[in-house]
Amino acid sequence: MKPTQFLFLILFLAQQSFAQLTTTPKEILAAPKLTFTDSFKIWKQNSVVKLFESERADEYYIRRSRKFVEVGFNVSRILKALNDQDNNLDTVPGNYLITLKLHKGLVALRFGAGFSLNNRIVPIPGQTSTRNTTTNSYSIRAGIEQQFRVLPRWTIIMGADIFYANALRKTTVATSIDVVTTEKESFKFGLGPVLGLQWNAGKRISVGVETSGYYTFGKTYDRKKLQVDTNLNKTTSTKEPRDWKIIAPNNVFLIFRF
Repeated sequence: MKPTQFLFLILFLAQQSFAQLTTTPKEILAAPKLTFTDSFKIWKQNSVVKLFESERADEYYIRRSRKFVEVGFNVSRILKALNDQDNNLDTVPGNYLITLKLHKGLVALRFGAGFSLNNRIVPIPGQTSTRNTTTNSYSIRAGIEQQFRVLPRWTIIMGADIFYANALRKTTVATSIDVVTTEKESFKFGLGPVLGLQWNAGKRISVGVETSGYYTFGKTYDRKKLQVDTNLNKTTSTKEPRDWKIIAPNNVFLIFRF
C-alpha cells in the first residue's frame, strides 16, 4: 500500500469515528431516577416552605423602610369556640378573633375585632318549661405600636390601644303563668399600654402573645320583662367601677405578613 493510500485510509476512519460521536442517538435514554435527597431539595424550593425561612438582617432593614400588612388569628379563642366553651358574658379586651396591622416600617396602626354568639336551652328540674339563654358579645380596638427586633427570630412590641366592648345575656323562661325575660347588658370603654412578643417562624409567618393594662369604665343595665304582667317590667342601671384591668398573655396569635 502506497503511503498516500495509507494516509487516505487513516483520514477516512477518523472521519467515520467523528461522525459516530456527533450523530444524535436513535434511542432516547430514560432520565436517571431522583434520590430522596434530590427530591427534598426540589421540594424545599416551594413557596410554602419559604414562609419558614429566617429573615436575614438585610431583609429586616429593607422591611424597616417599606409598607406591609400583618393579619393575626387568635388560635386560643378559635379552639375554645370550637370546643363550645366560649359562652361567658365577655367584655374583656384582648379576646380578639382577628387583628390587622398596617405597617409603615416597624410602626403600625393596629386594629382588632372579636365576637361570640351562644345559645343554650336547659330543662328546669321538676318543670316542663325550659330556660333559654343567649349570650352575645363583641369588642373592637384601635391603637398604634412600635416593633423592636432583638434577635433574628424575636420581636418585641410596645404600643397603646383604645377599645369598646358590649355584652348581652338574655334568659327566657316560659311558665304556665307568664313568659319572663331577664337581660344583663354591659358597655365598656378603655385605654392603656400594650406589650407583646413575637417569634418569627419565617419571613411571612409569626406566633405572638400580648399583655396589656387598660383603664376601664362603662355601664351595666339589668332588665326584667314579662309578656302578661307588664307592670312588673323594670330596668336598673349601674356604673362599672373605674379601675385598671390587667390582661394576661393567655391568647396565642398566628400572624401572617404580606
